[in-house]
Amino acid sequence: MPLIPERVKYRKMHRGNRAGIASRGHTVAFGEYGLMALERCWLDTRQIEAARVAIARNMKRHGKMWIRVFPQKSYTKKPLETRMGKGKGPLESWVLSQRALRGGWGHGSSGTGVNAPGRHEAAN
Repeated sequence: MPLIPERVKYRKMHRGNRAGIASRGHTVAFGEYGLMALERCWLDTRQIEAARVAIARNMKRHGKMWIRVFPQKSYTKKPLETRMGKGKGPLESWVLSQRALRGGWGHGSSGTGVNAPGRHEAAN
């Protein structure tokens, strides 16, 4: 199930700027543990989904998980062996422009006192 926005005003966007470190979203707001990006990157919808599945499997469905990132930027790609010009390429996928030191996932206990043995290993 890929994460995509419901609707956007313009489908094709500029590349933008990822320089610097994150000024928001760098603390754990939900749960007890969190994952933080150490480098800036574009996180694709498939990468976010793969991380969610890996964390859920490692936690063995104990506790809760909060995903605090969402891909809001579209990126385009021209087909292979295409000559220059003729406009911008078709929409390829949606990405999140991730800055360094920004938290993306939070996880912790569900409040029922369940002791998940894999929770600490998933946070490391």
